[in-house]
Amino acid sequence: MEQVSLNIRSRLAYAAESFVLHAGIRADYEKCLALLLQPVFRLCFFSTEPGGGKTHLSVKLLDSLADRGLQPVLLDARGFSALGADKPSADQRTVLIVDDAEQYFQSLSSADSGSFVAFIEHLRQQQAAVVFLSSRRIEDFRFDDHVRSRLLPGQGFKICAPSEEDLAPLLKAMLEQRGLSMPPRKFEFILRRMPRSIPGISGFISRLQHLALSTGGALDYPVLEACF
Repeated sequence: MEQVSLNIRSRLAYAAESFVLHAGIRADYEKCLALLLQPVFRLCFFSTEPGGGKTHLSVKLLDSLADRGLQPVLLDARGFSALGADKPSADQRTVLIVDDAEQYFQSLSSADSGSFVAFIEHLRQQQAAVVFLSSRRIEDFRFDDHVRSRLLPGQGFKICAPSEEDLAPLLKAMLEQRGLSMPPRKFEFILRRMPRSIPGISGFISRLQHLALSTGGALDYPVLEACF
């Protein structure tokens, strides 16, 4: 029975150049980028389901903004909270990109809302920008009206499912990110059968990687089918 030997490398870090601007994000990405280039205060909020690609998008934004002469800073929830307490100087080129923003907002109590509001107002006065990327929508949080009033006037975006035409480059990029490569026939076999959402594809590749390690890297068709 024909088998495929997978070239298994250590998992690669997210790279801006490997992010696929698929149909589910392309238009919103371009709108967000155009907005962030404006010399005024900007607030953007990206939402997607868990595993939908927000971390990779944050790296893509970081790279694109830096290429255009801005000064983007990529933060996690803890980093944004710490920065808010310090209120450092900023200007029109400053763009704070907050990944896993749901972790920050989930922990934000009514007693803490004042610090968030004060930091957003500080950024507004400096004409800086902030981009939140979250696995939950704004309406899913239970923060108070003071916080909500600062978020709702911002621009909301959503990472949606890719189109059918995007699936081949997405699969290729996501396999390479995990350090997996395979011959064209095996690639087409997987492409026809895999889930059509980014979280679904990611889950499939995780199962594939696990089986590749347990079989020494040689996977035949029945084993590949077991991943679906």
